[in-house]
Amino acid sequence: MWDGVLYDDLDAAHATGEIRRGKPGFFENASCIWWEVAPAKGAPPHYSVCVGEADHLPRVVRSREHNLNYVYTLTKWNVTAVVLPAEAKIVAN
Repeated sequence: MWDGVLYDDLDAAHATGEIRRGKPGFFENASCIWWEVAPAKGAPPHYSVCVGEADHLPRVVRSREHNLNYVYTLTKWNVTAVVLPAEAKIVAN
């Protein structure tokens, strides 16, 4: 996901590459399956995603770009936090 270019990779995988099922994984008390996204059939994956088996949400993304390894963790799906500015006053009716 170098520079956040996720959709271009998926377009390339759809046109000329493949998405391969990998090994089972586990992240933050959830089981997941690793999926590898490759730009060409048989090519090394550009990135891998561990997708939750129960809810199908991505948990971890790994990629290698410019000789650097990147790991993105995705947590707290469907959790909303509302934070008021410190200067906001709450008035009771």
